[in-house]
Amino acid sequence: ASDKFNITYRPVENGPRIYNDLYQSIHTVAGLRGRIGESTWNWETAFLYDRTQNDTVITGGVLTSKYQAALDSGNVSSAFNPFGYTPINGTSAVNSANILNGFKGSATQQNAYVTQQFDGLVRGEVFDLPGGAIQASLGAQTRRDSVDIAPDFALQNGSVAPFNTAVKWAAGRQTDAVYSEVQVPIFGNDLKFTGMESFTVGTAVRYEQFSDVGDTGAKPRVNFRWQPIEKQVVIRGSYGQGFIAPSLGSISQPAGGQDYPEVYNPITQIRTQPQNGVLAVNNPNLKPEQAENWLIGAKFSPNFLKGFTVGLDYYKITQTGIPFSSEQYIVNQWAMNGGSGNAKNPYGASATSSAANPLGAQVAVDPTTGDIDQIRNVGPINTGTR
Repeated sequence: ASDKFNITYRPVENGPRIYNDLYQSIHTVAGLRGRIGESTWNWETAFLYDRTQNDTVITGGVLTSKYQAALDSGNVSSAFNPFGYTPINGTSAVNSANILNGFKGSATQQNAYVTQQFDGLVRGEVFDLPGGAIQASLGAQTRRDSVDIAPDFALQNGSVAPFNTAVKWAAGRQTDAVYSEVQVPIFGNDLKFTGMESFTVGTAVRYEQFSDVGDTGAKPRVNFRWQPIEKQVVIRGSYGQGFIAPSLGSISQPAGGQDYPEVYNPITQIRTQPQNGVLAVNNPNLKPEQAENWLIGAKFSPNFLKGFTVGLDYYKITQTGIPFSSEQYIVNQWAMNGGSGNAKNPYGASATSSAANPLGAQVAVDPTTGDIDQIRNVGPINTGTR
């Protein structure tokens, strides 16, 4: 008699939750290219416009106010009986079609993503070496990305259950970049010998500035290409550094979105959905994640087997500062710090931002059952690696 438990009920009489999506896309690219005088140098420019719109209609919900009224009703003609069997999308003697239709609800959301980009490039031969001509290129790019997320009133205010609440928001980012590349043929053409038909080394660099997360610094790339046997064997390798900017949503989406994932509570050893959900936040202090990549490979195209080529590549990519967000990680840290029994728990219900908990994530517990009631301030931080 002293055992505590929760009873939950998910209304499905009006059908399961179904997402109906309509996508509309526009993708346009236009450009010009030409030659600079009678030189070996060429130029080209391009403009890109891309827009994708996603219209979503979600069915299978109930209007919370009318559903509550039907549960509270004492009138047999309008009261909803959750204990009476009613088939999905059906009716029964217990719950009539009029009762079910009275609280039937749906919701809509429209998302739009737009990219506008302009870039220009010049490339050509710098001067000749015995091994061939040095090739160089120089370019610049400017890009504008924007996103507009527009859930309807029902999703913003939680007036249709069991749909997750959503927030209306919009954001944009301006990105400017410059880049260059040089390829230098050390051997080849008039300078070659047995085992060194050609050998080229190259280097490239790219720099980007983001209006919201700062710059990436100059990211280099070096490479080589060696042909010991003409047209039959190619050995190549490269090393480069890269980056990925955080998504607009991870730095700009306002707090207010709600989800109900299952989490495991190490203290009670029970896996459950928090009664009042998981509340997400953004992190405007996110930085681009960083990457290093190595590649070494070979290709063999023997003269005695026309059309046959076999290749082998080995590569290694290391990424650091990946935006990482996990409600389970927060719960684990909360439990390791003593759970609700520790009044100074850095992940407790009144936690604030700290070195260990940069976004001030909080775990609130139902004082009666001991179950996790809500997880707050769940957002991405640059801690992931792979």
